[in-house]
Amino acid sequence: MLVPTIDDEKEQITRALSEQYAQNSIDLEEYERLIEYVQKISTSRELKNVKKIVAENTHGDTGTLILPEAGGEKHLSVFSWRSSTVKPVQGNAGTYASVLGANSIRINEHDLPKGKTVLTVHSILGLTEIHIPKNVRVINKTTPFLAGVFSPNEPAASDDTEAPELYILGRAILGNITIIRT
Repeated sequence: MLVPTIDDEKEQITRALSEQYAQNSIDLEEYERLIEYVQKISTSRELKNVKKIVAENTHGDTGTLILPEAGGEKHLSVFSWRSSTVKPVQGNAGTYASVLGANSIRINEHDLPKGKTVLTVHSILGLTEIHIPKNVRVINKTTPFLAGVFSPNEPAASDDTEAPELYILGRAILGNITIIRT
């Protein structure tokens, strides 16, 4: 049995994206962005992460795939506390993880671009607070395991269809992720 190469698996993902585009599940802009992201993959770890993100983040209602742009800052807090103000780059607000620690993540209104921005958070025996502006639509795709994920019930204060969208991906394991409107 042959083990598929990274290029083989990238081709498989590309075909799946092409099929979704052909079925109008994703628009041209999203398709081009995702194809560009897939083409930048160079390691099996990146490929594994992309496949996991694709599997976890396909919306049942629209079929839109959510992938962070390549790159993005990564922050880890172990037995410590970190306070960060995030300035998203190309739709990626970075990745934050806390292990027996805490992260306080703040996104200012003027720093969040219109359209989709992806923030990835992991809280393992820790606490992550995400402070967002009132006009931001939150699409919470985090998964709790013996943990809590607290998200505001109220919709974004703005009825503007062009309001920024923040997709929050990640996991809380024996920890908490709290989203706070400021």
